[in-house]
Amino acid sequence: MNVDISTQSKKIIYILVSFFMSAIYIGTYLSIPNEILRDRPNYIFYAANYESILKNRLMEAFFFNEPLFIYINKFLNIFLNPEEIPLFFVFFNASILMFFLIRKSQSLLFFLLGLTLIVFVPYVFQAQMVALRQSLATSFFMLAYFYFKDDWKILLISFLCSFIHSVFFIITVFYFFNFIVLKNKSFETKMLINSLIMLFLSLFFYIVTSYFGMRQSEVYQDMELNVGGGAFLLYLGIFLLLYTQRRKYNNNQFVLIMGGVLLFLAGYFFGPLSARLFNTFFPFLILFLVSRQTYLNLFIMCLLSIVYAYLYFDGGFNDVLLYHHGSFSDFFSHIQWFF
Repeated sequence: MNVDISTQSKKIIYILVSFFMSAIYIGTYLSIPNEILRDRPNYIFYAANYESILKNRLMEAFFFNEPLFIYINKFLNIFLNPEEIPLFFVFFNASILMFFLIRKSQSLLFFLLGLTLIVFVPYVFQAQMVALRQSLATSFFMLAYFYFKDDWKILLISFLCSFIHSVFFIITVFYFFNFIVLKNKSFETKMLINSLIMLFLSLFFYIVTSYFGMRQSEVYQDMELNVGGGAFLLYLGIFLLLYTQRRKYNNNQFVLIMGGVLLFLAGYFFGPLSARLFNTFFPFLILFLVSRQTYLNLFIMCLLSIVYAYLYFDGGFNDVLLYHHGSFSDFFSHIQWFF
């Protein structure tokens, strides 16, 4: 009886603390004004001018330029003004991610470490604050992945998410090969095929996107490739550590997160595509780490937390802001608190 009461008390404390921390996280992100964040003006423009954008896209490569996202903006305009629509995306995406973090975490410690990664790792906070379109597609894919048991249904949702953000065309191909075509093949075979596909896509990315008339062709061509190799070594080490556990965790979620890490590594030195893909895969990596209470997962989360906390306080927000902030307190002075 005492054991049951103790277990129940811990569960109640976990639920209360996790919901409270989640509310603070979501409320803080809603409090960051549109005016200081990169790409927010574009989302407001989408929301305010969806009709003209839709008309222009109909004359171009319509299906390869995220038409479903335009229709979502059209629907939300019924209830919200254009300035509120990006905030709705922030609320929806953050709520979905926190819901799964609460549900998957095996303890309060693992929940707090997962939340730390969500706050500090740029592949997550950049997606949550700036890349709202991709985060929206990722949220729908995450719901399908954890609630649908049929790989064909998940594949269909992934394909539909391609019309919210075009990166899901690649993720759909990834899912099709790993969980349909190569479903019964060995883990090593899947990883080899993933590497070859990513190398091909990275090398011929601009040619493929230009051929299909995708907007990313011009967007990514204007981006400078600035890689120092630190992230490559960090995630190569994490991949090798997790690889030692492949016989223990060789299930769909393990293949998904390991494939995502490998796509990042394979395309790391060839362009921005691998980092963009990692925006979708990294939340799944966090959910995998918090869902298994092992010393290895604890070590990986602590390592990532230390590395990215240092980078975060050393100016990690600059890439998502419209201005260069001199300090962490300088950034927070611009927040218009939602509470």
